[in-house]
Amino acid sequence: MKVKKFVSQSFGRVDENYIKNSLHSIEGVKAVRLDDSANTITVEYDDSKVSPATLESELKKNNFL
Repeated sequence: MKVKKFVSQSFGRVDENYIKNSLHSIEGVKAVRLDDSANTITVEYDDSKVSPATLESELKKNNFL
C-alpha cells in the first residue's frame, strides 16, 4: 500500500462525500481521508492496481484540485 496526499482548493465548494465516492470508484483505492483545515485529500491505494497519476487525473477531472 502507498499513500498520496493532494492539496485541494475545492473544500467548501464540493461535497466531501462526492470526493470520497469518486476516488473509491477507482480499483485499488483502499481509503480516502479529507482534512478541510489543511485542504488535503489523502488516498491510500494499492500501487499494483492504480498509479498516483490516475488519482490526480480523477481529482482534476472533477475539479477537486
